[in-house]
Amino acid sequence: MGKLVRKYVRCYRIGIDTGGTCTDGVLIDDATLEVVHSAKEPTTHHNLGIGVGRVLKKLLASDIAPEDIIGLSVSTTLATNAVVEDRGARVGLLVFGYVRHFKLPITANIFLKGGHKITGEEDEPLDIEGLVDSVHGLKNEVDSYAVCGGMSIKNPTHELVAEEAITMIDPKPVFCSHQVSGHPGMRARAATACLHAKLMPLMISFLSSIKISMLNAGLNCPVTIICGNGKGAGLDTAVRRAAITMASGPAATARFGC
Repeated sequence: MGKLVRKYVRCYRIGIDTGGTCTDGVLIDDATLEVVHSAKEPTTHHNLGIGVGRVLKKLLASDIAPEDIIGLSVSTTLATNAVVEDRGARVGLLVFGYVRHFKLPITANIFLKGGHKITGEEDEPLDIEGLVDSVHGLKNEVDSYAVCGGMSIKNPTHELVAEEAITMIDPKPVFCSHQVSGHPGMRARAATACLHAKLMPLMISFLSSIKISMLNAGLNCPVTIICGNGKGAGLDTAVRRAAITMASGPAATARFGC
């Protein structure tokens, strides 16, 4: 009886960076970390997925089978460029509690009664009537909402109630500050929530184009989006917290050393 010969199957990973000028890609042997192929295409700003698709096609042009790809990592300057160019969703911010009024560079900044103390106790009841009136006035002017309550990091009740009320009146994305930042300062938390709200539609469009490019290339592997801290995030997280991809490109360079 002959010996059983086990065939070694090489597995690969793909890394893609969608930059402001070029979209670069590398195909890496998962076992040896050897760069097997590399590709570069001009970034197609009107539809980023086109440039990504062209890079994938070049990387898989040899004898590499799509089923041998076990992971795709993507970095992008999309969020950074959007902030610099002031692109993204129109955001309405609703702030609850005693705070010196501030103005963020968004569509609307509205301040209402509510908020909690540092102990988590209610400081003042949430102004539901004012909230409802404000949302009715904003629903034709904004694409998403951000809500920030006084000491919501201790007690997020008012933010959660506001989220539910807004969704019932105007079913658009709502970003609660306690879910995206642990900073006690209301302005800092509000700004973070607004940034996520502003970038969300751009990230949805970008990730949708990535999925289409993968489908066209026959790829069905996990996708990781590189965040600004060098860590990876899944697609759902990247959509809900799009601002975490700020400085994604440099972070990918630091993480992978390429």
